[in-house]
Amino acid sequence: MKVYILAFIIAFSMVSTTSYAMEVDGNKLQIFCAPDNKEIVEVGICKGLLTAVVSSFDSWPYCEIEIEGGTKILAPFCDGDCEIPVTINLPNERSITQVRDNVIKYLAAHPENLHYPSYWLARQALHEAYGIKKAE
Repeated sequence: MKVYILAFIIAFSMVSTTSYAMEVDGNKLQIFCAPDNKEIVEVGICKGLLTAVVSSFDSWPYCEIEIEGGTKILAPFCDGDCEIPVTINLPNERSITQVRDNVIKYLAAHPENLHYPSYWLARQALHEAYGIKKAE
């Protein structure tokens, strides 16, 4: 019986953490990714999210589009939406700490965007930091 209770507690905590990570906006991302944050779960959410965003560039092409005010953003590529699919021009030698530092810098420079989802903000931060290249 104790094994079943322990299994339930572990499974429930994993579901709660996963669903919570899906709700992370820029305000929470600033806290979770702060270099001095010592909360294991929050740091784990930060690193996991940034790793997933970086990994998505290898398998998912994007389009660079211009929105109101001349701001260029990356949008998921859909056939016919743009002529040239692109990806982030990430250096081959990089660490998750470098990625995190670029995201933190972007969030500090764009407080008006903190209400957006964390994955969008991370993608935009890396777009601004590294530029783009034609997707292969």
